Amino acid sequence: MKTLGRILLAAMVASLLIAGNVMADYTTIGTPSDDWDYYAPLIVELAEPGGILDRLYGLNNLVRIDDNADQTFGAVNEARVVAKYANYGHEFGYSGDINPIFNLPQNNYLGGDLSNNFERLGDFTSINSIGSSFTFWLDPSGASTWSSVQDQNQNKEDHMITYRIISSDATHNNNIGHYVLAWEDNPFTLSDRDYNDVVVEVGTPEPATMILLGFGLLGMVAMRKRFSK
Repeated sequence: MKTLGRILLAAMVASLLIAGNVMADYTTIGTPSDDWDYYAPLIVELAEPGGILDRLYGLNNLVRIDDNADQTFGAVNEARVVAKYANYGHEFGYSGDINPIFNLPQNNYLGGDLSNNFERLGDFTSINSIGSSFTFWLDPSGASTWSSVQDQNQNKEDHMITYRIISSDATHNNNIGHYVLAWEDNPFTLSDRDYNDVVVEVGTPEPATMILLGFGLLGMVAMRKRFSK
């Protein structure tokens, strides 16, 4: 009995540690966005009430994924760009495929042309990824190519933050289980770190950390049932 109790306690502690790792928030989102002057009174901050994610998904329907748990993925089935607030043009893709999934044209801020920025929920592009572990990348015109793996980036900067869609509500018909990838397209020495430059929704299986969390919770339930008998 004592041994079983110790096992149950260890499993609970391990699962809580994994959950804490998934939910922790390390990368700071800078505010206010440098795009504010161009779009006022539209709120173009990523995760502010009334901002981009709130309008598209509802903030209460999202959970922030730990920055260490969103760097590699096991597969991807579909993707769509849902927002862009940046002067650069961009290419977006994933490792293992040298062809970008999306090409996004640039704006001309000096000329007052912001027509290539947008915010919408459109159709998905189907993707047939190969392999068990790959990374996403963003290539802004005139800047470095950024990877979802922080250590692959200049000065080890984290240029992508991730949210998981966990629910829907009366005004948002969300794809529960999908992930929202929000990118900063400038080096941090030049950046406001607003992560609203390109926002992409992808349909993928669970990252490895999320799978481990699921197995940990299932193990706890199984042991609890066995203990109750």
